[in-house]
Amino acid sequence: MSSFTQVARQAAIESGRHIRSIYYRLERLNLEQRADDALFQQFYESIENNVIEGLLGFYPDHSYYANFHPGKVTDSRFSWYVSLSGAENFRQMKSHFSITVALEMDGELQSAVIYDPIANKIVAEASKGDGVLCEDEEQRVRLGKSDGKIENAALLTAVAPLDQEITRFGAMLRRARMQRILGDFAKDSALVIKGEYSAYYAATFDLATLKAVQLIAREAGLLVTDYRGNEDVAASGTVVVTHPKLLKELLQALQI
Repeated sequence: MSSFTQVARQAAIESGRHIRSIYYRLERLNLEQRADDALFQQFYESIENNVIEGLLGFYPDHSYYANFHPGKVTDSRFSWYVSLSGAENFRQMKSHFSITVALEMDGELQSAVIYDPIANKIVAEASKGDGVLCEDEEQRVRLGKSDGKIENAALLTAVAPLDQEITRFGAMLRRARMQRILGDFAKDSALVIKGEYSAYYAATFDLATLKAVQLIAREAGLLVTDYRGNEDVAASGTVVVTHPKLLKELLQALQI
């Protein structure tokens, strides 16, 4: 594990107590407060800020980007990406959400961590060229088997409120063995990495989470592309995380 990944891991874990203190207070909110978008924006900003502050203690001159926080942009070669992935689950007090931290150096991903603050465990972490560790295990994740058949695939997804995406969801539901929406791009991708699901696809994602998913998935031997098979996912707006053997059939099935 690189020193950057160790710092990312530490910053994520140290944010856990702060996140849990907010999360467990949500049950005391009344209906009006639960419907207050501004209030939850404050919660999200506070959570991401807590992680960024942890990173700043080690690297005050680096750049920082986040989904709900303005971040800190410098001319540094180093760019950190922090996200609260699955924010809507957090709002609904569903524990399927996570913190992601990723580092780019000179435009290349170097380190990434996915952290579950409720379980207080690292879901997955990776350093470039060093493979993936899941759930604090010492052994590297190995690429699982796949028969490459969409009809045997168990899929995870997120559905954007667009007619085409709703149509695509229905078509994939008929093609695949199983399809579910769990609501956290990062943890969903980790389930694919661990072989519990065959693939994740969506026409919606946030860039900060994508950075962590890209490195961790690729280090595990998976492919990350858009719906056309291109690797420039950030530019396209669609994402697929899957086993190399399944990619061809999955991409064909996604064409609507």
